[in-house]
Amino acid sequence: ANRAAERILDLRPYGKLPVGIGTFWASSRTEDQPSTRLELGSPAGESRIFEVTMSHMGGSGRSGHSALLLRDITEQEQMTQDIVRNRAELQRANAQLKALANTDGLTGLANRRNFIEALEREVDRAHRYDRPLSLVLLDLDHFKHVNDAHGHPAGDEVLCTAARALESVCRDVDLAARIGGEEFVLLLPETWTEGASTVAERVRARIEREPHRAPSGAAFRVTGSIGVASLGRDVTDGDSLLQAVDEALYRAKSDGRNRVVAAE
Repeated sequence: ANRAAERILDLRPYGKLPVGIGTFWASSRTEDQPSTRLELGSPAGESRIFEVTMSHMGGSGRSGHSALLLRDITEQEQMTQDIVRNRAELQRANAQLKALANTDGLTGLANRRNFIEALEREVDRAHRYDRPLSLVLLDLDHFKHVNDAHGHPAGDEVLCTAARALESVCRDVDLAARIGGEEFVLLLPETWTEGASTVAERVRARIEREPHRAPSGAAFRVTGSIGVASLGRDVTDGDSLLQAVDEALYRAKSDGRNRVVAAE
């Protein structure tokens, strides 16, 4: 061993070779070996990583001679690990930013931007494969009164409850979104008007029966009006579908609120 190896590996006359090197040498007696990585302890008590290469110098069996070349690659390995870790952290950060850009901060549902992009995709898919597509549009009744009478924290709790009601009916292919202050939408691929109306009624009933309590202790309930519309002969794109479902919602409110109305 040269002086650098003696110092780095803390070798002493008649001392023991580090177990990792001894194992590598014992398993590589008969032929040259490609380099391998070994983690070895240092006199300071820290671990160092070495790239070890073995070359035979002649002779055979136990009478042969071998040379071991150790190259300290600890810093290089650390830099590689740092790069991998930083890349993973960057990917996580980008994923979080993407989620924030596509998610409503209060309810955790998709936001309007996310919904519009999904609507465009689903309309294209529905036309391509000649499949049904429906929208359910929910507006909480007299929501301003909730904020005025019970405070904005109570109003926020109502919005979150409505969001959970929508999520409770969602399949994996559906999308629930908050697209306005108290306005929510369900995007329902592979669903005709009748099925969408059934889903909407389940949402309406759950919102109606959900009890709420204001910070003052006052108990209250809320209701929601819902419009339903589907792609069809006169409803052929995202804009006309939104217009149709909005008109259905308007009729639900005009007819007394707390009801589901499907577009004609």
